[in-house]
Amino acid sequence: MGEARLRWYGHILRAKNDSVRKIGLNLDVTGKQPRGRPKQWWLDTLHEGLKACDGDRNAVTAGVTRLDRISNDAIRERFGVAPIVDKMGEARLRWYGHILRAKNDSVRKIGLNLDVTGKQPRGRPKQWWLDTLHEGLKAVNIHPDQAFNREK
Repeated sequence: MGEARLRWYGHILRAKNDSVRKIGLNLDVTGKQPRGRPKQWWLDTLHEGLKACDGDRNAVTAGVTRLDRISNDAIRERFGVAPIVDKMGEARLRWYGHILRAKNDSVRKIGLNLDVTGKQPRGRPKQWWLDTLHEGLKAVNIHPDQAFNREK
């Protein structure tokens, strides 16, 4: 069950922007999308699903059932596996390093620095990809300028 759920989440992330599954996650295809960078509000839901899949997969491998009442952290420690959310954060930082080292006329660098004008919706500001990224940079105590120093 856990692996099927993980495959489903991966299928959603690889889907085209106008696909029905992606529309279900973004809910902004109608043109009411707030201006600015793409929002990441669905990322928390995805992380929760991935945590569940990760725990299920490790428990099945260890031969542990829910009746044993062993926490996912204990199973993860037994296998020496990092949480999947941490792995995703590392991949996000790695991708950011690739973007920073890219040429200024590359599509990914233009998209990173893109600033769309317009009104923001009322209420609490949405969590953007760069906000999540900067939290990850603070957590590991890295400055973005260190992306150019490949020796560290």
